[in-house]
Amino acid sequence: MLGRRKTSENVAPAPVKEGPGKNQPTPKRREVEAARRQPLVAPTRPTGKGKGGKATKEEKVAAREARVVSRQRMMAGEEKYLPVRDRGPVRKFARDFVDARWNVGEVLLPVMFLFLILSFLGNGVIKNQSVFGGLVAATYVLVLMSAVDAFWMQRRAKKALRAKFGDAVDLGGIAWYCVMRSFQIRRTRVPRALVKRGEFPV
Repeated sequence: MLGRRKTSENVAPAPVKEGPGKNQPTPKRREVEAARRQPLVAPTRPTGKGKGGKATKEEKVAAREARVVSRQRMMAGEEKYLPVRDRGPVRKFARDFVDARWNVGEVLLPVMFLFLILSFLGNGVIKNQSVFGGLVAATYVLVLMSAVDAFWMQRRAKKALRAKFGDAVDLGGIAWYCVMRSFQIRRTRVPRALVKRGEFPV
């Protein structure tokens, strides 16, 4: 009995692990992701002068102006304000390459929108079925032309990138990046086009 009592007294208690474990609930995935998520522009910290310790009117105005400035600089292509997917000299070169050429995909979205309207209106606008059928065929031809043009464009972009940065350059995802930008209307691209037509990067 005495031996057992000494053994039990000398054994140190097991350390309690901090953080989520057996004695604490495991945090949900969305809670962990929300904790990692950070805004593009840090909001102005409230000074406590407002009601309930919230930000004052002046602080809200300052935060709004900071967001506007941040978006303007992002649209201008400043590296610090760009999303992660658009950062780096490789992505900038790819953007300039796409923006410097005429892409068939640029006109695809407006044509598809017009075709959608005509499809809803139907015979009320185009009473000749042969004319409507011709428009449908022309739309599909444009889709095919856009796909072929995008395919050759991304191959040329990869070739130009290897010539610029060497064969060891990481081109992961660059083809899809170029294709998606080529299908966007030039004025709606983010960041905006910084080169004119024909001004290919070197």
